[in-house]
Amino acid sequence: MSGICGVVRPGGRTSPHDELGGMLNALAQRGPDARFARSEGSAALGHALLAATPEAMVERLPLHHPPSGCMITGDIRIDNRGELLAALSLD
Repeated sequence: MSGICGVVRPGGRTSPHDELGGMLNALAQRGPDARFARSEGSAALGHALLAATPEAMVERLPLHHPPSGCMITGDIRIDNRGELLAALSLD
């Protein structure tokens, strides 16, 4: 299971990207394959990757949606991925 961490600063104060370094280092055993961090405004998220699928090796989490400013990270598995992609007409 991958490790995730984050910092949220109340009142709109910016949350520096580098605050996650210590947290990600502490999660190194949870995520030996890669470590990524992203910050946007008052929030910063980190992801220590344990790649359990081939698809995980090409993902770079946390994800950011620029139009909304939203970020998300997680460690999830979808067992019926093929069925879902077909039902949603996605590649």
